[in-house]
Amino acid sequence: MDDDFWQLLGGETLYFIKEDFTTVPDLEFEGENLKKVLIVYNNKWSVTDKELIIKILAAVKLTLNDVVLLQMDKQKTGNLESYIEFFESKFVLAFGLRESNLYQIVKEESQTFLYADSVPILSQDNTKKRDLWQALKKMF
Repeated sequence: MDDDFWQLLGGETLYFIKEDFTTVPDLEFEGENLKKVLIVYNNKWSVTDKELIIKILAAVKLTLNDVVLLQMDKQKTGNLESYIEFFESKFVLAFGLRESNLYQIVKEESQTFLYADSVPILSQDNTKKRDLWQALKKMF
């Protein structure tokens, strides 16, 4: 540094911080995220829908503590990409967010994605439940 500038500072040590400090988003979610599994969906689930998800998780040896349940349309800010980054998700299960390419595992960078029908639709269709089960066995 320039000597004149250094003298203006009284010889104090300067620290340059390169970190990008961001605020923690105001998100409403359930779960402890112990296994970095993000489950996203739109529209509030009924008690029966949530029970089905708990059974599906148990089938692949996961609990609610292992995952994050996030109702996307309830959040004030953010999008799927920002939620994945915030929760440092390795696995993403998305229910009812798209209508094509369902039950196919997609790997992108360090995440593995699985899109499925909404839980209310799944609960009424055994074929779709089987499709989900087959995909989950590959995913986990």
